[in-house]
Amino acid sequence: MRFHPFVKCFLMAGLLLAMPIARPAHADAGVSSGATAPHPLVAVMEAIRKDHPKVARITPEAFAALPAEARADIVILDVREDEEFRVSHIDGARRAAPGMNNEEFSRSIGLDVRGKPIYVYCSVGRRSARFAERMAKAASAAGATGITSIEGGIFRWHNEGRPLVNASGPTTEVHGYDRTWGRLVDDGSKAVLTPGGPPIGN
Repeated sequence: MRFHPFVKCFLMAGLLLAMPIARPAHADAGVSSGATAPHPLVAVMEAIRKDHPKVARITPEAFAALPAEARADIVILDVREDEEFRVSHIDGARRAAPGMNNEEFSRSIGLDVRGKPIYVYCSVGRRSARFAERMAKAASAAGATGITSIEGGIFRWHNEGRPLVNASGPTTEVHGYDRTWGRLVDDGSKAVLTPGGPPIGN
């Protein structure tokens, strides 16, 4: 039986999250649980790489290390839903609907990307990989120098302790997507569905 890639990824995450995994007090790379077992996000990222092999990727560490002059001349797109973006996002990101088509991209974003690289992210990297794959031609036609997915998405970014913001300023919260996917956030007390809302594990 063949499954849609997103369904396959969801099933894999569910199986992995059902397994007891010892996690250290910190996660150096946001995807490692020490010597006992890999972080469940590792398998999710591997599935995404397999399903979208042509998509360019960058780790959160490498993205965060971009020099200031380079960061000033890039476009960062958050391709999650509005309620996810409102909880928190990477500073400087603008939201783009994950189901956006080429015409919508050209009309709403195309004028801002000429001569610039585009970096996209979502929760774990699935939606951003699909977006990058689907918008590659439109981005090139608009003059962008490339479109790259931030691997592991905002969950990995958050797990590595990198800063997030919302309309009120800096925040440590992240939208957990739902109760299953939210378990990929190491600090479950920070995985919420609304700004300042209760942890979704409660």
